[in-house]
Amino acid sequence: MPPHGPGFIGALHSHDPEYPDDEWNLYANLDPEMTTALNVERPEAAMGVFKPHARRLEKEPFLESDADEELMVVANFGDSPVHIRKIMVVGGGGDGPADASCHPNKLRCYVNHSDLDFSCIDDYPVAQEFDLVVNGDGSVELLTSLREVR
Repeated sequence: MPPHGPGFIGALHSHDPEYPDDEWNLYANLDPEMTTALNVERPEAAMGVFKPHARRLEKEPFLESDADEELMVVANFGDSPVHIRKIMVVGGGGDGPADASCHPNKLRCYVNHSDLDFSCIDDYPVAQEFDLVVNGDGSVELLTSLREVR
């Protein structure tokens, strides 16, 4: 019998002793060498925006565009296929209008294209697109139709 039960039932629990109740641990499967951000002030912060559910409201690190209103995060899961069932974009929701204006209003997901950048993004089909609401309290989850992402 596999260590997580038959058919890997229960495989979504955390193995992180700091966050034992964290059931959203897909971030742990990201390849840090291949996960990056484009058009941002701090590209080194790209890995840090993927957080355990228990830390989703921590404001650091964050990504901010250094040129215009668009930025791109390329998340690579290495050789292991994963199924992304939910995405959460947390931010905004403060008292001032600047808080809401700093929150993205759209998310486009592209699947299994490791060579994406702004020069070729229009050559690929969007796997799923979301209109985002300000999610300052981390309560809005986006259900995906994305399957077998690498």
